[in-house]
Amino acid sequence: MLPAPDQRASAGGASGVDRETRTWRDVDWSSHRRTIDLAGDRLHYIDLDGSGPPLLFIHGLGGNWTVWLETLPAFAAGHRVLAIDLPGFGSSPLPREGISIGGYGDIVERFCATLDLDPVTIFGSSLGGWVAAEVAQRASGFPSGLVLVDAAGIVPTRPERWKALSLMEGAALMAPLAPRFRHSVAARRKLRAMSLRYTIDDPAALAADLVYMALPAAPDPGFRLALTACRRGWSDAWCQRLGQIRCPTLVVWGARDSLLPLRHGVQYADRIPGAQLRVIAAAGHLPMIERPAEFNRLAIAFLTDSEASPPAAAASAARAD
Repeated sequence: MLPAPDQRASAGGASGVDRETRTWRDVDWSSHRRTIDLAGDRLHYIDLDGSGPPLLFIHGLGGNWTVWLETLPAFAAGHRVLAIDLPGFGSSPLPREGISIGGYGDIVERFCATLDLDPVTIFGSSLGGWVAAEVAQRASGFPSGLVLVDAAGIVPTRPERWKALSLMEGAALMAPLAPRFRHSVAARRKLRAMSLRYTIDDPAALAADLVYMALPAAPDPGFRLALTACRRGWSDAWCQRLGQIRCPTLVVWGARDSLLPLRHGVQYADRIPGAQLRVIAAAGHLPMIERPAEFNRLAIAFLTDSEASPPAAAASAARAD
């Protein structure tokens, strides 16, 4: 039997679980759910409201905040940790003005301004990485840090475009039915391996309850609209503007990503001044789920270094590079 998220222990430590060592299974996630109205756009998010510099996590196409389950508790001891459902995904309704990369960037900026998240380090996976980089292009000094995880946005080659769009179109067709088979996919190793083989390097190795939690509980009305936004958003001009990003940046990539190959990570690292590239060998498109210990170690080391350096000094170092 797969555990329900609301049956787990409190995040505050009442269960006797140490905040430094707890996992996502020790957190009562229902007590950390929040909803905010951003000038008519309602956004659902998780807020592990600890002390310390805030971190904001943004999921990718077809996901929601739960793709960060293995990451959020690891940072909550020393940071305020927030993870959003992009409009049209998870528990966030569709945005008023339709879905676009720029529109998602506007919503993230409004979210940060409303909650006074400045300075903030933004983590973005896949589509979420594209949105995070969009925000970072706009103004020098915001966000204060950037972690791009197998991020979309780099213009694909023709074969890459055909493969990625074919896989995503197939996923879009299956999206309305996927929640119905959520339990079966999570519980059966062979079905899990077949269903997630293009996203996860070794789906059968994942824990069943983690897969269950990370899969959507209901069809996402924004899936096809966001896919269309991606198709329209690829642009050499956008990629050239990555050179305007001045915050410390970590690019993390799964070496076996079959959706967005490592070439894209290299491009991000080459184009963003001072960016670091770290490759996780035995991982596909979602290294924070597949290899959480290694991912968390890399991200914590990056945060430790970047938070130890004054923002002005970090920006100056990036320009010098």
